[in-house]
Amino acid sequence: MKFWSVRYKGHVIRVERYAFELRLLVDGELQDAGLADRPLNGVLRNGDGSGEPVKASLVGTFRARCYIFVDHRLVE
Repeated sequence: MKFWSVRYKGHVIRVERYAFELRLLVDGELQDAGLADRPLNGVLRNGDGSGEPVKASLVGTFRARCYIFVDHRLVE
């Protein structure tokens, strides 16, 4: 398993990549899962930024990069 993680307004957003599956977790809660060929979607459910949409996309195969967006802005 490989993972990417960012902090945003006190929230932890994490994307996990398994052999053929991606998972999006927000504050430890699984919000979306699927194949790497589509973006994952979620939402900040409580606290600061509540209601803001979360989207994650994986690009590449061997040296994959993960882009995580909150409210349509890249979070680094």
